[in-house]
Order: sequence, then C-alpha cells, then structure tokens
Amino acid sequence: MNKYRKQHILPKAYLKYFSKDNSGKGIYVLKLSSKSEKAEIKNQGDSIFWKKDFYTENRFEDKYIIEKSFGIVESKYHSIVDSLKKQESLINQEVRFGLIWWIALSKIRSPKIRDNYERKEKFFTQIYEILPSAYNTQSQLVKEHFSRFAKQYHLDYFLDNDLFNKTFSEIASCLLTKQWIILIAPESIKFWTSDNPGFSVYSDEYEKKGFITPDPSLNKLTIDSHYFYPLTKDYCLECAPHEKGSVINSNLNDEIVSYKHINHAVCAGINKFTAMTANDLIITDRQE
Repeated sequence: MNKYRKQHILPKAYLKYFSKDNSGKGIYVLKLSSKSEKAEIKNQGDSIFWKKDFYTENRFEDKYIIEKSFGIVESKYHSIVDSLKKQESLINQEVRFGLIWWIALSKIRSPKIRDNYERKEKFFTQIYEILPSAYNTQSQLVKEHFSRFAKQYHLDYFLDNDLFNKTFSEIASCLLTKQWIILIAPESIKFWTSDNPGFSVYSDEYEKKGFITPDPSLNKLTIDSHYFYPLTKDYCLECAPHEKGSVINSNLNDEIVSYKHINHAVCAGINKFTAMTANDLIITDRQE
C-alpha cells in the first residue's frame, strides 16, 4: 500500500505519550461503538488509529497533500513536549505557535466533524424510512452517498481557504487571549485523551444551571470560557480567563506559562469531560 494511504486519525507522535513508557506500545483504548466495555491494549501503529484514504482528496493536484502536511506538523511535537517538560515560566514563539498549530489542526482533522455530518444524514434516512414507499428510492440514494458527502464536507475545511482560515483563527484567538496553565497529573491517575482531543467549559453555565456540559469544540470565545487539551499523560494545557485586575502579558514572542500540580479528583474530572467529548476512542496508559 502507498505509504500515504495509511492515514492516522491520531498521530503516532501524539499517541506515544499516552503509553506507559512513551514507547507507543501498550496503549489502552476503549471503543465507544463497540459492544465491549473493556479496553483493548493497542500499539500506536495499529489499525484502530488509522483509516485508508481518510484525508485523500482528488480535488487537490496532489491528492495526498493533506496527509503530507500533517507529517510536517507532527515532526515537531516531540520538541514541543521536551520544551514543556523543562517547566520554564516562558515558552518561546516557536513552541507557542507550534502548539497552537497542533491543537487547531487536531480539531480540524478530527473524525468527529465527519461523523457528526454522517449522523445527521442517518437521521434524515430514518425519517425517509417511515414515510410512504414513494420515498424509498430517495432514501436509498441518501444511504449510498452520505459517506461521500460527509468526507467532502470535512475536507472542505482544507480545500476552502476562507473556511480553513476562519476556523484556525477562531481556535487561535481562543488560545491566545487566555492565560496558559500546564496542569500536571498526580502519580495515582494520568490524563486520558481521545480521537477528538480538547474541549471547552464555561464557568457561567455552572452558576446558572448548577452543572457543566463540556463543549467538544475550541472555537467559541467567551469571557468565562476555559479550554483544555491533553498534551501527554502527564500534562494538560488549560487556557483560563485572566483574573480581574491582572496584568496581561503583551509579549508577542513569548508566552508566560504557569505549572500546576492537581489532585486525583481534578484529574478524574478532566478525564470525564475528555470521555464525554470523544468521537469513538478513549485512550489512556492504564486499565482504569
């Protein structure tokens, strides 16, 4: 098989950091669409993490250009993680914008965009099925084509420059206008990730409703919004609102970052929201 046809929905460069020893081996995966409630042990290259031609797009001159572009970004993730491990209060521009690119692309490439479109199409298909037989032909056409339409809809994010720039800018704005905190997991529990990593929570929602429902997107900027993105099993980025009266760093080259050790309960809460916003896969380094 052409090496570019085997396309990871989660990069191996990312998955390795959710294995026990960062080797990419022994990753626990719970597949939500499976009837089994038991996590399977997988390695970073296993087929559960990739799909044939998932990002292949014939509308480009080079139909593998999306996959090739991912490879350029993915090659830099190791150096980003190494920089964060130093726990320095300033991260440089290269790391800062490399991380923003990584997070934005991980949301744009997420299979959740495509699967949500397919779920909508399936809903309309079910509506057709309860209508008189005169609509059966149309129902069959929808069944035959919704996967193709869903893929086109998803890859339009890469083909349409305006759509890509708008989505990227929204995510970047959400990250850049908040204070960056690297949360550090305790030894008793580590961060999970998913095939749709990253979510938002809104503190005002808790004050109004008494509970919080995580938002699987990262592109809605509000005063009360908090953004979370699991970077490794040990580190999770939180982009939190600036405290009232605090001095906001105006250095466009570097970003002030704080590091915060969290307890078991807080880490478990973040993992719960990661699971709630997953598309189909929940990933961890251990059998929870």
